[in-house]
Amino acid sequence: MELRHLRYFVTLARELHFARAAKQLGISQPPLSQQIRALEAELGTSLFVRTSRRTKLTDAGLLFLGEAEKILAQANHAQDIVRRATRGETGELNIGFTPSAPLTRVFRSAIQGFRAGHPNVRLALHELPTQDQIEALTAGHLQISLLRTGAHPPLISKPLTAVNVDREELVVVMRADHPLAKASPNTRMSLSRFSDDAFVLFPREFGGATYDQLFARCRRDGFEPRVLQEAREVVTLLGLVSAGLGITVVAASFGEILLNDLVIRRLKQPVLVAETWLAYSKDDQSPLTRKFVGLISEFVKQASAR
Repeated sequence: MELRHLRYFVTLARELHFARAAKQLGISQPPLSQQIRALEAELGTSLFVRTSRRTKLTDAGLLFLGEAEKILAQANHAQDIVRRATRGETGELNIGFTPSAPLTRVFRSAIQGFRAGHPNVRLALHELPTQDQIEALTAGHLQISLLRTGAHPPLISKPLTAVNVDREELVVVMRADHPLAKASPNTRMSLSRFSDDAFVLFPREFGGATYDQLFARCRRDGFEPRVLQEAREVVTLLGLVSAGLGITVVAASFGEILLNDLVIRRLKQPVLVAETWLAYSKDDQSPLTRKFVGLISEFVKQASAR
């Protein structure tokens, strides 16, 4: 039994007229009659009562009609799902990101824009350290990664590729009662002025973009930063600074979620930076991956034109 047999049967069951059903199916009447007889022979029962004046369903035919319609509807549904998946309109897209990425404009705009344009696609978001993301991309467990590094691209190998999509300064966050908080918000400060302060930082595996640059700059300015506490969550990090455990150095975008008793101050040139990279495999030809990459590329293009 093939799907075409079911389509022939359902069409005839609805028309109850061989000539009209054959015309609707785009075939001649004799092949339709042959296919219906073959179907009845396979089922071992008559589906239609045929007379010179009319055609009607038998009781078995009536029961079979309901089941045949369900099968054809499911087959059409399956075809529709495949077509939509091929067009990138449905499915699942696995996206990796570092803890600081959601605060960047490019991340928020990309996720919001993709969800608005592809409401039937499930975005599976995975917060992972940079190296874990790269390994997951390589293994095919992720399709997209939004990585954060310093002023250099992430260390990846083929077939992975990484495209820079955002860049922002790193700033010092301190309590409002810190002696240096009295300086003008426009004042740029040297890190050496914080040599006596304790630091609260992301662990290196989560905040490598900040960690390595910060230590290199502090050493260049003549001191070794004293790390009192590490935290993996942004809110925790800022809460610990608010609690008086020390200062921190984070991307400027974190200023959007500062607690009331915290202030930020910019560093002297050359500034420390956090860069966001869109990473994916060039071998990934998935429509969803290509659409997400295209969306971010268009966002970056529009942002650079402003």
